[in-house]
Amino acid sequence: MITTNRILAEKHVIPLIGKTNLKDLSADDVDDWLDGLTEVLSTRSLQGVHSILKRAVRQAQARDEIVPNWSLRPRAGADVRARRSPSTKP
Repeated sequence: MITTNRILAEKHVIPLIGKTNLKDLSADDVDDWLDGLTEVLSTRSLQGVHSILKRAVRQAQARDEIVPNWSLRPRAGADVRARRSPSTKP
């Protein structure tokens, strides 16, 4: 599990937030990022990268490095993202 999280963080989360100040990260940025990953990651991996991002933001908030971030707000469909099968494309 630790190895998986490290790989997900290094390959997907750090490239997103590495150059972005967390206080400037919006919910739309996170939505767009997750939408882009649906083509390459399984549902479980998507949940993992989202979880890693949420933990990073919460830790920064706990240390008063950033103010509460709306990118973590609950949103409709947040837990139902799924990788699309090539046979179900619109």
